[in-house]
Amino acid sequence: MNHTLILGLGNPLMGDDGVGCRAARLLADDPRLPLGAQSIPAGTDLLRWMDRIEGHEHVILIDAMRAAPDARIEVLHDDFTGLSMQQTTAHSLSAAQAIALMQQSDPALCNVRFTLVAVPVASAEIRIGLSPETEARLPAILDTVLLELICETNAK
Repeated sequence: MNHTLILGLGNPLMGDDGVGCRAARLLADDPRLPLGAQSIPAGTDLLRWMDRIEGHEHVILIDAMRAAPDARIEVLHDDFTGLSMQQTTAHSLSAAQAIALMQQSDPALCNVRFTLVAVPVASAEIRIGLSPETEARLPAILDTVLLELICETNAK
């Protein structure tokens, strides 16, 4: 069984919505990333990663969440009931909805531990690149994910 898969979610063409993809790219090249962990910018469709998720013990998702930009980065473990389960359009699912759907369609995914690193962003607008405020938070985002990995390693 593979250890940890980190998936950075979001659309880099929508400004701060792409923060997950940007963080995943940075983590992939970060020498602090432990052996056994893999970090991939995953785009907006979490469902297309089902095959890659299967066989992992732990999946960490990094995703933008609309909130006050000075709100703190939230780390949610397995219980995403605090997140909206309402679908906003016919063509998109929230991370929580996608996880629930994957686990319903493939019972093996019920054994995967999911962690969501929710990064507060004020908006997602058509723009390439992150806002200066979100760009400045990247070190804290990386540290948050790496701390999750360290805690996971120490718990074993």
